[in-house]
Parts: sequence; C-alpha cells; structure tokens
Amino acid sequence: MNVFIPAFLQQHIDQFGDVGAQWLAHLPQHVAALEEEWGCQVGPGFDHGGAVSWVAPVELGDGSEAVLKIGLPQEQARFEAQALRCLDGRGAVRLLQASDDGFSLLLERCLPGTDLWSLSIEEGNAVACRMLSRMWRESDPGAPFMPLSDFVAHWWDDLPRLTAGAEYEAEVVAEAVARGEAQPEDLTEDLFAGHLSTAGSSPPDLIIRTSGERRISNFLLWEAAYAEFVFQDVFWPDFGPAELKAAVDEYQRRKRRYGGADVSDVLATG
Repeated sequence: MNVFIPAFLQQHIDQFGDVGAQWLAHLPQHVAALEEEWGCQVGPGFDHGGAVSWVAPVELGDGSEAVLKIGLPQEQARFEAQALRCLDGRGAVRLLQASDDGFSLLLERCLPGTDLWSLSIEEGNAVACRMLSRMWRESDPGAPFMPLSDFVAHWWDDLPRLTAGAEYEAEVVAEAVARGEAQPEDLTEDLFAGHLSTAGSSPPDLIIRTSGERRISNFLLWEAAYAEFVFQDVFWPDFGPAELKAAVDEYQRRKRRYGGADVSDVLATG
C-alpha cells in the first residue's frame, strides 16, 4: 500500500527519531491490518490531515463514510479513545472503533468538514468557545485524563527551550535564557535554521498549495520567506503533470525581488 505522508506530518515524524521512523515503516502494514479487522476500505490520506496523526477517509462495509486516524505514540493522545467515549458525540465526533493501544481510531466523519483555519481568528475563537462549553464533562473517578492545567504547565516550560528563537513573546524566550536553558549569544538565525527539518537544504523557490485553500497551515514558515506561492483547487491525489506545468508557468511569470524594490516600480510610483 502506498501511504501518502503530508509534509507537516513528516516534520513531526522526524522529531520522534527512531520511534517515528519505526512508526512510519510499519504504517502500510498497520493500515492493511485495520482494513481487515474493521471491515473497511481506506482511501488516500488527507493532504491536510493532522500534525501527529495519519488521517484518511474510509468506506465501511455498509457503504457509509468514516475516518481512520493513526497517531504517533505520544502521551497526549494515549487516552483519546476514552475521552471520545466519554463525550459520546457531544461536541466531538463519535468513536466507532479503537485499537488496544488507543492510537488507532475509526471515527465518525464530519461533512463538509470545514476546519477552523479557514475562518478568521475571531470567528474561529468564537466557534471553539462554543464547543468547549458543549464538551465540558465531569470525568468518572479514577479516569486516566491529565488535567489541562498540567499540560499547559508542561508546554510553558518546554516550548521556549525546544524552540528558542521561534515566534514566542520576548519574555518567554527571556525566561528560558534566565533558567540557563539557552544563552543570548546562541539565539541566532543560523542556530534556528540548523534545528529545522530542512537544515542543510536550500530554501524553496516555489510552494504549490493544493485543495483550494489559500493558506500554508504553518508549513515552512521560516524557509518560505522569499518563496513564490501558487494556489490550485485540485486535491493532492489528483495533482498531475498538467497541474505541475501550470504552476511552473505561473512561477516563470513572476518578478522575484527577494524583499527588495524594483527600480522601475519605484520610478513609476514617484
């Protein structure tokens, strides 16, 4: 089975090291085994799927639609199946099946499936707030869920250290420096670029965004500073030679200035 891996997911797989490499190598076999066990047919993976999960549409034996989600083994997702059972469709998709380890889920499919990234920040936040009130539940005594406050504390401590120099507020990075987890003179552009998954590669000249979206979803933000973007309505599995030629033709018509100003443009505007 040929399993398509979105670039954003590949970045996170690389961050998992040997565990991520083993997960990726076993993924085609795992998908095939779940198809047989759960009596479903799995389609090509979504090109806009999760950051730490492989996500694909599924057709069940009765012809209905569902979604298969296979996550990287991580603590935050360990009890996702239990949480979905607790919610039982109230503010979240319903859980249809789950693997013993809890990292492979067969889920109800939401259509049309519009994600919050397609909305403005204000609209997206408003939807999220309404959903949170619907999703609030008192968990059963002894439930394995970690309090959100503990997760936030963990993220607050680790994010500045793991990604020093990224787009965090200055005081957050300053705290990492104050704790001795980073030195001020070390926070350089070269250091940051050297810790990216693309370290050692040239920045992209052209980025093609498929599926009709007009955003890049946090993809190659640093490397794409001077890249040219071409947006196409075709979905990634249908992307072929004609679409590639159209993108390259569009790129060749661009006038690249790498952040500078064109003399003729300056003269024309006075």
